Amino acid sequence: MNPEKQLRELNRRIGVQFQATSIQKKMKVKEALDLFSSFYKGTTQKDQLIEMLGLGEKLNVHFEDLSGGWKQRVTLALATLHQPELLFLDEPSMGLDPHARREMWGMIRTLRDNGSTIVVTTHYMEEAEKLCDRVAMIYSGEIKALNNPDALLDDVATHYLAFESERMSYEYLLALGDVVRVEKEEAEFKVFSENLQHTAYQIFTYCHDENIELKNFKFDRGSLDDLFVQYLEKEKTG
Repeated sequence: MNPEKQLRELNRRIGVQFQATSIQKKMKVKEALDLFSSFYKGTTQKDQLIEMLGLGEKLNVHFEDLSGGWKQRVTLALATLHQPELLFLDEPSMGLDPHARREMWGMIRTLRDNGSTIVVTTHYMEEAEKLCDRVAMIYSGEIKALNNPDALLDDVATHYLAFESERMSYEYLLALGDVVRVEKEEAEFKVFSENLQHTAYQIFTYCHDENIELKNFKFDRGSLDDLFVQYLEKEKTG
């Protein structure tokens, strides 16, 4: 569809929740819902959204008096009143506490299950991992990775060895041939490698020769956070 020629039709089929939405401070939630409903022909799903998002108790509250989480619920309702086929959410859980964030995720999943295609921009890698069927990682204006979360996490460099040791040498680990990077926090180590089995063998051999004790040794898989950090480091080193 051509936005210049078919703007009205497009607007009926898309919804947008901005990171920050300008709503009159003294406008009540009910007034905002009624106003935005008037923008669309025919009936909207206002009553269903009030129930789904739990807005009934907040209908007579001014927008400025709502917490961040409730403001996000209201703006999500305003973006989806007309049951859009395509919904854009810009940082939908920005600034929310962990409980409110998970509630927001549940609402987004419900909208998806009701038939909307949803495009989310987020800096929370956990949010992308939990919500998205397909993830694009963007850095410096370029897409660095594009796939479903499981496929991205199967990238060999997101797998790592984890263990605890008081005497292990960070420099020794970093110098191993297959090692991509090493993370150390006090006595806890994460060793990201392109060949976990060979790296584990080298570590065990070194520890045996140097009489170094390892605790809680395990093979594990990283997160999208780890993968994003990997792409950043590749970008910096060229």
